[in-house]
Amino acid sequence: MHRTYTTSQGSMACKVSQISCKISIVSKEIEVLVNNIKLKSLKMGKIYISFNSGLNYILGRNASGKTTIFNAIRYAIGLDKSFSHNSFSSIELVILVNEREIRFTREVGSLLIRTTEKDLIQEIKAQTLEWDKYLKALLSFEYIYQSNSESALPILDFCFLSEMKTTNRRKQWETVNSICGINTSMFRVVENDILALRKEVDQNKKYKAVIEEFSNKLVTNLNNNNQLSNSINSVGEIKEEFFNSYDEKEKLLLNAILKFDEIKDTSNKELAIKLSEIESTFLNLNNHTGFHKEEFEGLENFIKEKSTFMSFGAETYSRFLIILSIAIVSQGGSLNFPNFIVSDGYLSSNDNFTYSNAITLLERLTTNNKNLQYIEFTNRQDVPSEHVVLDLYAQGDIHGC
Repeated sequence: MHRTYTTSQGSMACKVSQISCKISIVSKEIEVLVNNIKLKSLKMGKIYISFNSGLNYILGRNASGKTTIFNAIRYAIGLDKSFSHNSFSSIELVILVNEREIRFTREVGSLLIRTTEKDLIQEIKAQTLEWDKYLKALLSFEYIYQSNSESALPILDFCFLSEMKTTNRRKQWETVNSICGINTSMFRVVENDILALRKEVDQNKKYKAVIEEFSNKLVTNLNNNNQLSNSINSVGEIKEEFFNSYDEKEKLLLNAILKFDEIKDTSNKELAIKLSEIESTFLNLNNHTGFHKEEFEGLENFIKEKSTFMSFGAETYSRFLIILSIAIVSQGGSLNFPNFIVSDGYLSSNDNFTYSNAITLLERLTTNNKNLQYIEFTNRQDVPSEHVVLDLYAQGDIHGC
């Protein structure tokens, strides 16, 4: 919700107080005990998939229904508002959150998601504050400052990679910040609040100049009229009282800016530490692609800007390695990352050598990090057969199911 400072001084004082409070509760080192998600099973019509805890491959030719299944998972977990398919009417996704088994059931065309955990059944509308609150409680994401304004949905969305999905680079960078525990939503709200107050203070300065000019002329006229000369003090008192309210808002603005600068400084230091670790891991993973460190201008620029020195395939693969780097760093318990990745043909444009390297890397990562689950939808058949959980080449397209 966007808030402005066009109301009373009390609301601004409250906001400054809140900012001060947030500074006082900052922790020197974040201990993130994020709950990991694993997909256990998916049922839609006659399709049933039992997922492995590590690597999972769903094989099929183009237009065989792989993306339909990918979108069904997103729909069941509440990332998408709409989903349509003529062959089935509901989607049932079972997930494991640490040792807890939770069943998400969602009818096609419905906003309601039914969650079942043992005897507890809830119905919550997808993509609402209530659903976001449920997910945040489920995953236990932690941030530098206590805040109810942060959202779990962008982080979950970050775990889904698709060659068909347009990447909003600015939002992706904000999500990486959130994964690092930075209060990106809170920052946006407070920045808007301060901007609104700044505009009000600037407008008050203009009013003050006009009132000052008018009162000076009024005092001059009163001095020239002996009968009204006693009113001069009253004019001064009224003006002073009026200006005091303006001055108070200006002081509140300066205080809010100082407090917010403290918050940003603390957050930037924490972010730099986390990004340095992710960046180091990313560069190590990326070395074999011919990606040279001297061409690298930092993780922020790489995420936010389109690469000018890499081919599309190399850049796509490098961006894939960013999420793997985050998965590796998250093993230390310092990131808001649920340790599952779902890819819909994201690496399809890469050559056989690069794709083979990706498979080897993923096998090593899922072996070393038992919490990491990777699910890929692909038209390639050169994947380890023991990790294939659905083969649409053999079973046939899902559109007739």
